Amino acid sequence: MQSLLKQMNLSEGGKIEIKTRNLGTSYYVFRSNYNELKNALELFNRKEVRKEIWAIKNREKLDLFQDEVIRFFHNYLAAAKSLVDHTRIVTKELYGSKEFFNEYNLRVKNTFGDSPLSHFVQDLRNYILHVGIPQMFAELAFDGSKETNSIFLDLPSLKTWDRWSPKGRDYLNSLKKKVNLYKVIVAYCSLVNDFYNWFLARQEELHVTEFAQFRKLRDEYNKISLKLFPEQAN
Repeated sequence: MQSLLKQMNLSEGGKIEIKTRNLGTSYYVFRSNYNELKNALELFNRKEVRKEIWAIKNREKLDLFQDEVIRFFHNYLAAAKSLVDHTRIVTKELYGSKEFFNEYNLRVKNTFGDSPLSHFVQDLRNYILHVGIPQMFAELAFDGSKETNSIFLDLPSLKTWDRWSPKGRDYLNSLKKKVNLYKVIVAYCSLVNDFYNWFLARQEELHVTEFAQFRKLRDEYNKISLKLFPEQAN
C-alpha cells in the first residue's frame, strides 16, 4: 500500500491534483464567506425580520446585525484577495513555462482585469487595510406596497480615498448615491464562479492522461484499503 501511495503522490496527475486541491480549499473559503454574508443580507430583507429589527426597542439588535455584516464582509474581502493570490501562484507553478499560462492570463484579463467591479472589490480590501472599515448603513425603502431592507456602503466617504485604481474609481463614479452591498458581492461572486468553472474544465482537458493514471492508482489504493479495513466502507 505504501508503494502505491508513493506512486500516486509522485505521479504527474497526483502533483497536479494536490495543487488543485489546495486551490479548491481557497475557493471553498471564499464561497463559504460569500454564503455567510449573502445569507445574512437576505435574512435582513425578510418581512418578519424587517418588522422586528426596525422597532426602536430593538435598536441594539440592528447595531449588532450591522457589526456581524461588517465581520462577514471583512472575511469575504480577505478571502477574495487570498483566492486571487493563490490562483496566481498555483497557475504559475504548474504552467509558468507552458502555453496555457498565456491563455490563463488572457482569461484573467477578460474576466477581472477589464471589470471595474472586480477592481472595486480588490481595492476595498486595500481600503480596509489602509483606512478602516467603510462606513455602512441600513435602509428601509418603500416602493409602493413593497418594502426592502438593504445594507449600503457610503459613497461620498469612499470617494475621498485617493488610492482607488482607475477602474475601481470608474465603478464608484458609475454609482449615484450609495453602494448596494448585496448587488456587489453577488455580481463579483458570479465572475469568480465563471472563472473557476472554466479553469477546472480546462485542467480536465489539459491533463486527461495524467488524471486517468492518477485516478486508476487511487482506485486501486481504495480497493486494497477496503479489503484490509472493511469497516471504512460504512
